[in-house]
Amino acid sequence: MCSIMHLTLLGVPLREAQGCVESRPEEESAELVPASRTPGGRPGRPLQQPAAGALAQHLTLTHRHVGMNVSSSTPPDEPTRFSFEHDPSKLIDDEAPWFNDLSNEALVSASLFARSFFGEAEDYPAIATVYSQGFSDLMSLFEELRRGSGRSAVRSARSLIEHAVNIRDIESSPARAQRYMDHLAFGAQFANDFTLGINLLSRSRAKRIRSERAHALKKLRPKIQSALTQYGSRFRSTWSEKTLADRSGEFGLAHLYPAYRLASLVIHGAPGGALGLVKQIQGSTVHRTGSAIHLCPFAYISGIEAAEGIFTTAGRQRPDLDQTPFLDVLKELRSHWPAYLDAINKVDNRIWPKIPPRHVTAILAVSRNGSRRWYWHDPENEILIESTTPNLTDEIESRILTLIDGIQSAPELVFTNGREYATISFAENIKVTPKQNAPILDSTTLMISPEEAQGMSRTVIHPDGRVEPW
Repeated sequence: MCSIMHLTLLGVPLREAQGCVESRPEEESAELVPASRTPGGRPGRPLQQPAAGALAQHLTLTHRHVGMNVSSSTPPDEPTRFSFEHDPSKLIDDEAPWFNDLSNEALVSASLFARSFFGEAEDYPAIATVYSQGFSDLMSLFEELRRGSGRSAVRSARSLIEHAVNIRDIESSPARAQRYMDHLAFGAQFANDFTLGINLLSRSRAKRIRSERAHALKKLRPKIQSALTQYGSRFRSTWSEKTLADRSGEFGLAHLYPAYRLASLVIHGAPGGALGLVKQIQGSTVHRTGSAIHLCPFAYISGIEAAEGIFTTAGRQRPDLDQTPFLDVLKELRSHWPAYLDAINKVDNRIWPKIPPRHVTAILAVSRNGSRRWYWHDPENEILIESTTPNLTDEIESRILTLIDGIQSAPELVFTNGREYATISFAENIKVTPKQNAPILDSTTLMISPEEAQGMSRTVIHPDGRVEPW
């Protein structure tokens, strides 16, 4: 199969660039792709200076319909095309303006209870330990639901479910509470085993950290050994000898377990964890990276249900404190869940592209003297990166030579209006690799814009040699 789908002699709009020849205004630089000029001879700069090898650090890899972020190294006087086309948090606020007020009211009410609750925490250390984690995760959940960060929200909701089961478990008897607290010592052991990043520190600082961890572990080693003797070797990995499924049923929380199991798909990176990130559009599988807004309603209702269990259990330790305002707000949030579901569905449908995004293509730039340079081209985000020369079949190489001969034999047709370069765009089956440290360029640095292409004659050269107007 020929990789050159079709070619044009005088250029086409940038968004119709697949399989075409385009020409470029003459530049002062002798380089094939001048980084210091923009179309029409206006002074300019590359879109940004980060190396291609660092692309993932500077761009949020989402389809153009969702948008991309460019790092702050983008020149301030260079307009960027990579701002988010949609701001999920703003869209959610427009569709569910009540959520911010209700969630803030819930956190304020909970904070008033927490201030007094922690003042007597020494009387119920295990309950307080779970409660502090649960309150923190509820705060995170609300923030993630505001932003539309579905995957993060699911992780917070899953933690809340586990906290809800744990707090009921340790409430059931002093022995269960003690068992829970006996596992605290293993944190020092796990911290001592954690060595990632130590080799990046200075020698003296790394030595100090290792010494501090070893000292903490030495002090707690008798407690660790005592716990292993009392509860068995499996206690090292989990404080409870029972499964979460069994315990959720035992304490009347079985209705939360299906949500925990579904959230685990996201936590563990299972195929089912890609919910909200993959969609069939016009027969194509489209992957969307980012927030997975689709998961937010699931995290919303799961987290609210679990939070009610956590705070109700904590409240039984302090009947003198009134949690009614907080629990009333939780009930109101629960009643608003259908409205949040509808809002998220509207936002999610708006953000998903209506047609499959175009794939990256290989671009070959040809100068007047026939010299070549290859580029990686992203037509969705309109960027170019100089690339290594691909491995070409003899047939494709022959067609390229024929095309270049045609360009050079009729330069008046291609290099019009002072144009110095022509570009050939290929089908997706020619793969190019961006060069390390190559700058990321705006496509119009090399290719003509849609406005420039208006009114130009275009010709298609088919793989079988037929030439016809396009």
